[in-house]
Amino acid sequence: MTHLTECNAIQDIVELLAHDGFDSLGEAVRLERQHHLGVGPYEQK
Repeated sequence: MTHLTECNAIQDIVELLAHDGFDSLGEAVRLERQHHLGVGPYEQK
């Protein structure tokens, strides 16, 4: 199950970059951070 969630997060990041280019790189980094840490947008661990 973890693998499926990981693939979805990576796919979301790739789609974001493909759609908006490197202008959305900051958002892609935030999404990856949230996924890696397992936290929401404003949570800290």
